[in-house]
Amino acid sequence: MGGYKIDEVDGYDRWLWPDVATFPSGVPAEMMRQTYGLWLQRLTTDSYRKQNRRTYGLVRASNAGASSFPYVIYNDYYNHRDFITALINSGYCGVLWTPEVRNAKTGEEWLRRFQTVVFSPMAMIDAWSSGLKPWSFPEVSEQIKEYALLRMRMMPYWYTEFARYHYDGIPPFHGMSLESGFDVR
Repeated sequence: MGGYKIDEVDGYDRWLWPDVATFPSGVPAEMMRQTYGLWLQRLTTDSYRKQNRRTYGLVRASNAGASSFPYVIYNDYYNHRDFITALINSGYCGVLWTPEVRNAKTGEEWLRRFQTVVFSPMAMIDAWSSGLKPWSFPEVSEQIKEYALLRMRMMPYWYTEFARYHYDGIPPFHGMSLESGFDVR
């Protein structure tokens, strides 16, 4: 198994082409960035399918029709409280979105961020720039380990839920109000 991280396709960065660019099709650069992310998802997924191999990946921008691709949207925004809101709200529109753990000032913050990603579409620790490791805060390192092991024990559940998302369009992470039988009374 292998995967890709498709970055710089969300219209924020100008690494691919300047905002003032217009393609021969008449599509402006900002719109093309969104389409470009979708095209790259299709290209890489098709390549792996031709080899009869599974894949997964991260993409910083997507578009309609991407739910059949094994990609999760992420971004560089890092407010933890907003992570939780975004994780739940993304399910209402059928999008897989994931936060990341990359930095923390305290062991408590590190643990809470880790808990959030464990219950996200992709448990992503992206702490290369901060140098933090799961065991960097000894006071919570055992709890971090327990949550990592919980994530692994839940893999059969995640597999089933991701298949449900692929075939039925029901995102594996969503608000309780999307569950059948949920009653707000």
